[in-house]
Amino acid sequence: MKGVDRPKLFGTNGVRGIFGQDLSLEFLIKVSRSLGSFFVK
Repeated sequence: MKGVDRPKLFGTNGVRGIFGQDLSLEFLIKVSRSLGSFFVK
């Protein structure tokens, strides 16, 4: 969106941000589940 200043959440070393401010528990659970299903043994 034009004119909206959003934090950069995904960087070269993983997910960036402050829990409770930039990163919600729901968002981190979704990311964790996605990574878990991607890297399944």
